[in-house]
Amino acid sequence: LHSADAAWQADAFRWLLSRHGDGHLAAQIARALQRPATPGDPIHFFAVTQLAPALIAVLQHVSTGRDVHVYLPEPTPSFLGEV
Repeated sequence: LHSADAAWQADAFRWLLSRHGDGHLAAQIARALQRPATPGDPIHFFAVTQLAPALIAVLQHVSTGRDVHVYLPEPTPSFLGEV
């Protein structure tokens, strides 16, 4: 957003940061991505069909230290409970 009408959003965000610090989700994710991924047991992640770019970045980062299994629903016209 580069229009003059949208400039208030950056000002509002800077004001919120000055009042509440950088504990918001985006800052937490940025800090986490700078730390090395820790090895461990596999992670099994059940997700919707669309993931936010920040969540994809987290999963990619975690996968450098352990297996990450992402399960996505498969749309089907049939009721799978009777299959």
